[in-house]
Amino acid sequence: MKSRKTRWCVYCLKRKAIEWGGHVILNTREKVLAGWCSRHTSQSSITLGFVGHARPGMGIVADED
Repeated sequence: MKSRKTRWCVYCLKRKAIEWGGHVILNTREKVLAGWCSRHTSQSSITLGFVGHARPGMGIVADED
């Protein structure tokens, strides 16, 4: 099963995610990797244990790895 991740930063929803840590939960109770932009990765330490709810602006995509 392929994992999925957010395309945009889960904090600001404006910048493309470059690093993934923690997860967000979809309505289907599926866990998706939470993406972070360069600004919010360097400013906060919440990326390691982040848990939140998915929002439409996050852009869920399949992981290419």
